[in-house]
Amino acid sequence: MSKEYKQQKSVCLECGDGFVSLRSTMKFCCDQCRWDYYNRKNSSARTARRRSIQEIERNYTILNSLLEDGCREIPLMKLLGMGFSGNRVTAVAQYGDHLELSIYDISYKQREGLIYDIEKVSLTLRRANRNKP
Repeated sequence: MSKEYKQQKSVCLECGDGFVSLRSTMKFCCDQCRWDYYNRKNSSARTARRRSIQEIERNYTILNSLLEDGCREIPLMKLLGMGFSGNRVTAVAQYGDHLELSIYDISYKQREGLIYDIEKVSLTLRRANRNKP
């Protein structure tokens, strides 16, 4: 006993060609059209993600170069002038009147247009301190 499949005419969502489908859920004429459709659909999200990662890496490079030069404090406007993107960080915490922000293993504090206490921290130490009661 074999199942009888009802054939129906469909239109491919990617290329617009007509095709005969065996299932009512078929939306594409071939695998290539299906892959192209989903790749195109998700490309803007991938592009945004890639830009964010590039900005975080640029911020890290800028802060790391400041640390290598022995600078632990800098006005925010000067930092922004160097290409720093103030809204791209990997962690944020509020402590009283200042923010403590991190980009990977570099943390810094921000208050009233000033970036200060720039330092490298141990990521494992930070995680251990977060779990203390």
